[in-house]
Amino acid sequence: MEYLRERQYYIDSYDLITIKKCIQTQKIFKENILKDEDKIKNLTPEEIDNRITHLSDIFIYFQKVELFREKEAFINERMEEDQKKENRYNEAMPPRGVRCKECRSQVKLINKGGFRTHNGKEQMLFFFDCENCGKRSAYYEDGTAWRKQPLPCPECDSPLEENSTKAGEVITTLYLCKKKCGYQEKEVWDWEKDKQEFDEREKQERVLLAKYRDVFCLSDKEGYEKILEFNKMKQLNEMIEKEQDPNYQKTKQIQILKLGQIKELIERTITTEKYQDLQFSKPEISKYVIVDFTVNDTKYERQERSSCNKLKKLINNSLSNTNWRLMSEGISYRLGILSGRLKAYEREEELAMLVK
Repeated sequence: MEYLRERQYYIDSYDLITIKKCIQTQKIFKENILKDEDKIKNLTPEEIDNRITHLSDIFIYFQKVELFREKEAFINERMEEDQKKENRYNEAMPPRGVRCKECRSQVKLINKGGFRTHNGKEQMLFFFDCENCGKRSAYYEDGTAWRKQPLPCPECDSPLEENSTKAGEVITTLYLCKKKCGYQEKEVWDWEKDKQEFDEREKQERVLLAKYRDVFCLSDKEGYEKILEFNKMKQLNEMIEKEQDPNYQKTKQIQILKLGQIKELIERTITTEKYQDLQFSKPEISKYVIVDFTVNDTKYERQERSSCNKLKKLINNSLSNTNWRLMSEGISYRLGILSGRLKAYEREEELAMLVK
């Protein structure tokens, strides 16, 4: 495998993230408590340590659960990314017909390199050795020869001249600006030193895992139990907050009426003002329940504007404590026949908007 690792590698990676974050939390609490000299000046060193431990442990308790909550998604995402890279690596095929640029002899594939962006897309780089002269070359999947591009000068953006020397396992590279702006930089790559530093980091990480995994990293069983507890606690807090919300209390007073009930309610209200023969069309049922209505104004001397305003006021008043509302287009009028549309609200968040 070039990219994809065993699942335990990703578990260890995330557990290290968790451990380092928790250790950093302890450090921050310690620094903040020690800075507040007025509050600790009368405490013994043991009491100070106990305070630091107590306060940081409370915060870390919640931090551990939240970090565990994200663990599975992190591991799966990393593994999916590396699986895609692995598949891409395995599917990449070397270009055909490659010959040595120096002597035109046959070349031998010696290695697949990493992915590079070439011609606007990601391509695998393949390395070849000439079987005749030993000259090494590199080609992209599409057969284009790889050429090292000079680095730009950070001072004047001109190409840098690059000269490398090797002494044992140490490669020293000197970068000089070709336009002689005065910029130069020396880069030393010590393979043995880098390997030692890498090995030392791995050793330190193994020590951290061995020492702190059981302290800061929840097991699957404990983690899922804690998440369930936290979710229940969150739901309880939301329920308490909701019960204390005046708007929520108002929504509980709203009458949730069925279509037949709303028709009866409006009829009782408007008939006293000479509006008769209320008719509902077939309801439109989608996200909301919407119904068209018509009614006759039998007070014939009443003019259009007055009739519309009066009916609108009557309907709005009758619906004010229900889950139904007259739609925004209001009331239309033709020859004593008035029409409009009613909309029903059912979801809790929609009902809350009605009382605001």
